[in-house]
Amino acid sequence: MPGGKAPRRKGNRAEREVLKLLKEAGLEARRRFGLEGWLEGRGLLVLRPDRRPPIAVLPLERLLALLTRVGGGA
Repeated sequence: MPGGKAPRRKGNRAEREVLKLLKEAGLEARRRFGLEGWLEGRGLLVLRPDRRPPIAVLPLERLLALLTRVGGGA
């Protein structure tokens, strides 16, 4: 199984960076371990692909509600 201390540290650093950005935006955020039930009862999931900027995953119903609130038609 590949991995070790360096990849784990890299992942922890990336998670802390994402948490900091979310909290600076005034949002409640925390780390979630394991993907089982990852979105259950939560608004969104932030992922950070390798060597890419973070992306957010959220239920379509929540996206539609957000777009409607800000007047975002297509």
